[in-house]
Amino acid sequence: MAELRRKMKFTRWSGSGALYGTRPQVAEARRLLRGGVERGREQTPIAGRPHIEYGGEIYRALPHGYGPRSYTHGPLVKPVYGLLRGVPTEQSLGRAYWRKSMPVPADPDPDRDGCGLIWTAPVAPTEGEYAARLAGIVERRLLAHGFEPMISVTLLTERSIACVVSITYDSEKRGEGEKAMESYLALQAELEGEGYYSYWLAMPALPSPAADSAYRRLLKNIRTALDPNQVLAPGRYVPRV
Repeated sequence: MAELRRKMKFTRWSGSGALYGTRPQVAEARRLLRGGVERGREQTPIAGRPHIEYGGEIYRALPHGYGPRSYTHGPLVKPVYGLLRGVPTEQSLGRAYWRKSMPVPADPDPDRDGCGLIWTAPVAPTEGEYAARLAGIVERRLLAHGFEPMISVTLLTERSIACVVSITYDSEKRGEGEKAMESYLALQAELEGEGYYSYWLAMPALPSPAADSAYRRLLKNIRTALDPNQVLAPGRYVPRV
């Protein structure tokens, strides 16, 4: 992974976000953001629609070494920029092909092409130590099972972050699905043991008997109040009774 980062010139982590508001509000937010995240580190590019739409073309026309290098990643940046403006994209379907020995097709269809994908979404407080601990658990557990740790972190509110952890496999290879599910269940058990609970569980991810009983009682009480007949996702979050 370190060699790939060196060759392709990207960092261990990358991030993106959006500033919303009037022009004066956005200008002040930019000033505060730069002061809060740079502090001697590599500069954080902040671009608007003209930069993203046309920046790559402008940069490629300049002599080598001039202009913002990040604008050359138009195929990656533009779909993310669209999402921040509420425009759906199928760009992220490509991650399901990570373990396939084929390029991502122009019309991706993971089910048709035998792509396997299991993901979980643990939630943590918005503090660096908790995010780092969560990422450490995911990296250690998945690498031990032979899977690459694919982690994205989304800032939900000023109090909480959600991580999406993807386990991809080739469903056309014998035993890959079972190996992936074994890895997922082991990861889920360790995350819950450390207090990182997921807002969504894969099937058939029945709760671990060792999981925190207070948390399970809370889920059971919510289901009893809102879904007494267990119509929604039966057996997924609490055992059927």
